[in-house]
Amino acid sequence: MSNTSDYEYGVQKEEHQGALEETLNLSFGISDYQAWRSSAGDELLRTVYRQGQFHGCVLPVPMGQWFGGRSVPMIGAAAVAVAIEHRGRGAASFLMRRFVHEMHGEGWPISTLHPASWGLYRRAGYEPAGSFFRYTIPMARLPLQPREPAFRPFHADDQKALEAAYTQAVHHRNGFLDRSPVMWKRACSSHLGPFNGFVLPGPDGLQAFVFFKALPGNSGEWNLELSCYGAVDGESSRRLLSFLAQQQTQLQNVKFYGGPQEPMLETLDFRYFQAKLNENWMVRLIHLPKAMASRGWPLGLQADLHFQVEDDLIQENNGAFRLQISGGEGRWIAGGEGRIQVSVPDMAPLYTSFHSATSLAQQGRLQAPPEDLARLDAAFAGPAPGMAEEF
Repeated sequence: MSNTSDYEYGVQKEEHQGALEETLNLSFGISDYQAWRSSAGDELLRTVYRQGQFHGCVLPVPMGQWFGGRSVPMIGAAAVAVAIEHRGRGAASFLMRRFVHEMHGEGWPISTLHPASWGLYRRAGYEPAGSFFRYTIPMARLPLQPREPAFRPFHADDQKALEAAYTQAVHHRNGFLDRSPVMWKRACSSHLGPFNGFVLPGPDGLQAFVFFKALPGNSGEWNLELSCYGAVDGESSRRLLSFLAQQQTQLQNVKFYGGPQEPMLETLDFRYFQAKLNENWMVRLIHLPKAMASRGWPLGLQADLHFQVEDDLIQENNGAFRLQISGGEGRWIAGGEGRIQVSVPDMAPLYTSFHSATSLAQQGRLQAPPEDLARLDAAFAGPAPGMAEEF
């Protein structure tokens, strides 16, 4: 790794455009930059450069992420890439650390990303904090009943009802995205065109929804790839699976991404599906007071937890703090006895419910008296965090 003291960080510059496009193409196969930018939103890429020469980039993706039943404002980090001739010299580490600093200054509670490797992002304080699974179901194994009530094609004026049904389906599932308009656009369409969308109307709104496209598989078969799906209850899940079964004439499998538990699959009579861990996504706690105030907490829990926190990147996160929880609200204030000793990176899997405090203590990543471990386990208890899409 070379000396990074002469690196510079900033928003993308016009003179770097050619090098930026070439780097994204070589890194992610983005051959049509304008089409990609149209789907990626209006945020400017952040770049790292040296002596006026482009070295790498990252794209901020504003949205939310559900934790404890509430949407926590989250800044995604996407399209992290370094020019081939400049790799291995510290540019990416410098870029991500400066990105975290900038996002702290903007007041973002947390940041999440899908990593190609863990080492780079750990140097900026990110830690694995949730799961991303790939599911495959043979079409012939899906139940063909019930066939009523009927799905109908999605229309543009269904968008608000679709978003309300999605929120009802996932708000209690830690880690799932609270999609921004850009993320909704990506969930319902791709560079190949719009997905086929269908919705299940009900007396109180949409009960289920699915967007899909038939795509060729690796062995010459055709599969139904879901980009967006959900149901508000068990009966709607059964109807959704039956609707998918009706598409089986020339298709072999249904494929989609999801979390470690998918309620829709639990309505099946037999376990005919395959689940493969695609990756563990990573989280960085950026602004601790906002992160704790934004998250939901158990309604019946009252706790006063005393932390001693270390963060090698954000000075404001260092020191003794108290997390006071009451009535489903959390307050992060300075002071206290510092009984719970932990680094900010190691707080990420606790925050998302990916690891319990007891598990982190066993790994040597958190130190606390037994009574505080029990309170932490109760405070951060929740469903295992998952996600159903990349960004």
